[in-house]
Amino acid sequence: MTRITILNEQELRGLLKLDTATIECIEEAFRLLETKPVVMPPILSFEIPEHQVRLMLKPLMSRAFPPLLLR
Repeated sequence: MTRITILNEQELRGLLKLDTATIECIEEAFRLLETKPVVMPPILSFEIPEHQVRLMLKPLMSRAFPPLLLR
């Protein structure tokens, strides 16, 4: 069975580096999303009741991006 790791906000913030370069990359991705053709399959959603969590993955495919993006 696949192992799933659940992180709280503090753990996630400790793993992610939100610097100027990262913010610029995110801004550019949203600009491209507005101006380039994309394929957006349905949102994937599942709940983890024991942790009171709902995980929603929003897949996106576009020639302007890597093969698959998740939001």
